[in-house]
Amino acid sequence: MSIFKLKIATRTSLVVLLVVAALITGGVAVGAGTFWSDDYQRGQATASESSEDDSVVATAGDMSISARELHQAVLHLQHMKQMAEKELQGLGEDADLPTDYLQDRHNLVIEWGDENAALASLIQEHVLHQKATELGHEVTDEELEESKEWAREAYERGELDGYTQGYIDSVGADHYWDNIYPALATRSMAIEKLYDGVAEKAGTQSHDEVRVHWHNFEEEVISAAEITVPESEEHSATLDGVMGFLDDVRETNRAHLRKDDDLPAAPDDTWVIHVKKANSETWEVIHHHDEPEVCTGEDENGNKRHHICDADGKVLAEIGPGDASVITPPGETLPIFTEDGPK
Repeated sequence: MSIFKLKIATRTSLVVLLVVAALITGGVAVGAGTFWSDDYQRGQATASESSEDDSVVATAGDMSISARELHQAVLHLQHMKQMAEKELQGLGEDADLPTDYLQDRHNLVIEWGDENAALASLIQEHVLHQKATELGHEVTDEELEESKEWAREAYERGELDGYTQGYIDSVGADHYWDNIYPALATRSMAIEKLYDGVAEKAGTQSHDEVRVHWHNFEEEVISAAEITVPESEEHSATLDGVMGFLDDVRETNRAHLRKDDDLPAAPDDTWVIHVKKANSETWEVIHHHDEPEVCTGEDENGNKRHHICDADGKVLAEIGPGDASVITPPGETLPIFTEDGPK
């Protein structure tokens, strides 16, 4: 059972959450349903007990990541890697994801190294949390208290998995619930709200299409963030290693979406129109049951403009200078939007 109180009753074992978080890193806090969907990528928050004299190993936006925080994340990741190597097939079944996909993610951790992978997870988590806060997706005291009360009661009843129960026992229950859990839950729950906001903006009920939007959103946020990883003898992580790992994770996600037979597609009876304004970073989605047409109109200055219209000439989307649009016919695979445009 997940340690966070989710919106629906079905929950993934925290062992799965933790192992998956270690494998995917840049994941995303706990989402509604199962954490391991790569779409949710709402990274499993790692608690920090850093002190003022801890050296800074990285900065992510306006937050600093301490050597102690990185050390804790690496220890967790190494333990989870061992678990994943033994139970990868079982994890895939629990998370409803192909074993070969989990193996690919696991291999990325091995390729880039524990410290790059662990630090990438921390950086992405902090950056997404800051974005969530910026957009007003903050966690209230009441929400945090409700989550903490629910999770602690589950712990006291022995309903959490053995690994989590043992970890809480090892650090001390009072210390965990008073000092570790609040920061962990606050970040995870805020990123969950951020994900819900992106899903709502996507304008679709398709789980896979939402995943595409979330991956693109993540990439935009990370690319825009100020991230530094100073060289240090205390660890082997580098800025190139961290960003390379995150890039490879995203490419693995996208390759998995393309490889899957259930790629997001337009409904059988609906045309899907994506429009991106020149001054916007997001693509608006319009659904229309009849084939749209390109029509010509004039702006307020008398300049000719091409728009997307219905059969009666009603404008469905105004296309101005520098705007972009993609029209997907019914049943066809929807484009995957990247920084370089639709693919």
